[in-house]
Amino acid sequence: MKLFAASLNWLWVAGAFLGGVQHLHSQEEADEVKLKAVLKKTEGFYRSVGLGVDEYLVWLRSDVGKVEVKFLTEHYSELSRSNQRRLSEELARTGAESSAPFLSRALSDPEVGEEVIKSVSFTFMPGRNLEPEFCRQLAPAVLPWVVPQKGFPSVKDAMQVLARLSSALAMKHFYNDEFFSPASARVEEALKAFNAADIHLPKEKIDDLLDAWEAKAGTEEETDRRYLYCYVEALHALALVDPERSVKLTDQLQRKRPNEAWLLLYVIEKAHGLEHLVWSLSPALDDPALFAPLPLEAKRYISAVEILAIADEGIEQVFTTSAYNEWDYALQAFEEAGDQEYPKFLRAVAQLFGPGGPPADYAKRKKVIEAMNPSFREQIDVAYKKWAEGQKGKTYVDARYLIAMYAGKHANVLRKLVKPVL
Repeated sequence: MKLFAASLNWLWVAGAFLGGVQHLHSQEEADEVKLKAVLKKTEGFYRSVGLGVDEYLVWLRSDVGKVEVKFLTEHYSELSRSNQRRLSEELARTGAESSAPFLSRALSDPEVGEEVIKSVSFTFMPGRNLEPEFCRQLAPAVLPWVVPQKGFPSVKDAMQVLARLSSALAMKHFYNDEFFSPASARVEEALKAFNAADIHLPKEKIDDLLDAWEAKAGTEEETDRRYLYCYVEALHALALVDPERSVKLTDQLQRKRPNEAWLLLYVIEKAHGLEHLVWSLSPALDDPALFAPLPLEAKRYISAVEILAIADEGIEQVFTTSAYNEWDYALQAFEEAGDQEYPKFLRAVAQLFGPGGPPADYAKRKKVIEAMNPSFREQIDVAYKKWAEGQKGKTYVDARYLIAMYAGKHANVLRKLVKPVL
């Protein structure tokens, strides 16, 4: 009887064990099916809308999405490397709180975390909605990438990402002599990171850095430009705490090194609180209803910026697009800014259309361009070479710097148009 009872007990245990195994297998199969379904859904986001950021945000903020991204986090190790990297890259662009646990898990993975570091910078762009809890959770996970620990590679911009996620954490770990002494190998990197995050440094520290680099930054030495770059970053830092003095020192450096003026325009913008002016005004370029009511100073500024940006890709595009609508405003800005040289090239291109200049009507302009022989592009090249020949021996301050100075001159008007960055 005892033997029979023991046998029954054994059978019950075995049955329970087998039942548990079967249940485990069933759960694993269910998880696998769910994992495939969630992955397929996220792949659809990416394909349907460019980088997929907006669709990801809708998903991450929904009750279903929060459950599903939590499921992905719990099953991170079961994802293929390609899916780990893809999701890390795409979720990092959202700045959404519910994506933070997955990204923190990815940041602990030396083979994948770099994707987060590279992609999270997208959330710092003007207009992106970076959620505070996203920053709070991610910042500690970025630390090992700034000063690489065992198994972690060194990643460019890791300190900048950390500083923008948490200025307090950046100050706590990196505001020290190891990073902020003039001789530090990483002082330029540290300054860039703190400047990008608008972290105010003590004026005494900034003065020490400026004094250490001023002499070498102001001399034409091509063998080591590091002193120039470091000095400019120190001017950036000064713009946050003493804007007036930063503009004065920037102007002095520009006079010593006029050919490097393009490096300095961002200092001018920061000093006058105009860093996001281009972003704020750009929508008006494609919308006459937004452009018309702008103050004249704003019309001239954004028109000049647009012409310069297009010229980098090919000045002919100004005449083959609606950008020509802002042509006169741009010339007015250049002239008021004191640019005596670049407008000569712009007018030389306009004269290729004849004494009357380019037709205001796009269709007529296009017709004239198509009839040109030699081609419009070839004639522009000739005009540019002739203009460039005339620049030899001249000290020419970059037009972009002069336009930044123009904006600074009218900062009281333009600053009112700068939209707050979300």
